[in-house]
Amino acid sequence: MGDISPEFVRKIADEVLAALRQRGVEASSGGGAGAGAGGGPVEVHPPVGVCTGDYSKFPELAGKVTSPVGTAAPAPASPAHALTGIVTAKQLQVAMDKAPDGVAVLAAGARLTPLANDLARQKPGKVRRAGEAAVAGGNSAANPSVGAATGTWAWWVDDQCPVVGQATAARKEHLRYIAVNRSPGAASAVEVVGRVAELIKSRQVSGAILFVSRPSRAVCLANRSPLLRAVQASHPQGLRDAIEDLSPNVLVIEHTRAKPESLAEMVDVVMRSNPRPIAAVERALHELHGRR
Repeated sequence: MGDISPEFVRKIADEVLAALRQRGVEASSGGGAGAGAGGGPVEVHPPVGVCTGDYSKFPELAGKVTSPVGTAAPAPASPAHALTGIVTAKQLQVAMDKAPDGVAVLAAGARLTPLANDLARQKPGKVRRAGEAAVAGGNSAANPSVGAATGTWAWWVDDQCPVVGQATAARKEHLRYIAVNRSPGAASAVEVVGRVAELIKSRQVSGAILFVSRPSRAVCLANRSPLLRAVQASHPQGLRDAIEDLSPNVLVIEHTRAKPESLAEMVDVVMRSNPRPIAAVERALHELHGRR
């Protein structure tokens, strides 16, 4: 919990209190256990400073360390209109209303409050990170941002689906169909997963997108392969979280229930990712296997 800033906590509290007032509930940010001795709100002070690892200002350490250690590469510049810092639901909605295309842009380091995150989930295609290609009207199915795709992605669908057909046809330059016959039961899934593992091992594709009506089976089978990291996603934001946590190289989408705009956006999101094993996850898996 040490990485949660006072500003983040304060903004969450303000949103909760605003929601309570809208429902006719009297609330005060200064009452309760959080109130000061005089009954007023307690001031939350930011940290005095941040350690950068630069010791050049300390004469006694001269010659030892004169530059920041492990300084990260600067983040790409964000557009001037991109939202920064802690973004509330109100700020997000205002940005959507003001944007010519109705899409709010978040800076690379921006974080959403819980209510803002709910709003983003309710309006798929209306929020994007700076650096992601813009999508006209927030509809990625109408104008797919495939220009930033990382390599070729394999794909397969377990049945005829016009939504999948439209999404894949619009991105055909970056997709490769897996020619596996559809058969009942798990036979097709086993063959497809095996073929995906072969293609990824030989570096013919960056990853694979499987459109199936029974996603749990496909995810389970894929994750039995040491080469694959499969996730199921039903919403673009959930997929972004999965990419950050796991960096999957197999995306499984339940195409029979996914909304067309969400399905198309998820395809774009995973194709823009750069699936590479995450060291912390690999160590955890190694430790887990060692306990067997």
